[in-house]
Amino acid sequence: MTKADEYYASVADDRNKWKREQTRDGFLSTCWVCGSRHDLIIHEMAKRSQAPNKWGERCNYFLACNTCNCDVLEDPTLTHQLAIKALRDPRHYDRQRVNVLRGRAPDAIDYDDVLEAMTEIAFCALSKVLAGGANVDLTPVLKREGLYGNADGFNPIFPRSL
Repeated sequence: MTKADEYYASVADDRNKWKREQTRDGFLSTCWVCGSRHDLIIHEMAKRSQAPNKWGERCNYFLACNTCNCDVLEDPTLTHQLAIKALRDPRHYDRQRVNVLRGRAPDAIDYDDVLEAMTEIAFCALSKVLAGGANVDLTPVLKREGLYGNADGFNPIFPRSL
């Protein structure tokens, strides 16, 4: 057994547990990019070649369907992947650690970069809804993340831990 095989075996149980934990509040696990429920796999934001024998950390995991993993995730920047991670898996979100796993300085992608990507993602989803191209309701995600305000509506204050 190679060193890489040994490492994979050492993190496999935790990877599978993390994937199961992505089912929450009665909702099935879905691809974080397209919403598919089929052929879900764990994408690593820091590739195995970038972080040999240390890529198996929950902060590095991103739930995607096989199609998005193979095709779509080559396009979104790491900044956008981190923004989605912060919204979908805030408990395991660690922007600085992912930067380090990729061989970068801890703040190579900083808080403001992720906040800007979140804003782009939100406006993109909203424009699809307004154009009738999708039926997307961001309210549950915004409320869960503390980004949805009171009766006045959206609260733009994001936690500084992003």
